[in-house]
Amino acid sequence: MIKVNKILSFLLYKTEIISIFSAMKRISPSGDNFIEFLNIQQMIVKDTKQMIRYVRLVS
Repeated sequence: MIKVNKILSFLLYKTEIISIFSAMKRISPSGDNFIEFLNIQQMIVKDTKQMIRYVRLVS
């Protein structure tokens, strides 16, 4: 149960980062922010896949 909570809080944290960046994009819709946003999104997808793999190994 503790592991599940850790994963949920981890995903929540990543979602907050995405929402911050999408808010930034609305404030200044320059290309740089958008590229940064995409990089972070890719990172999140990779991290999430790693977390899922970890959960499968542990459970």
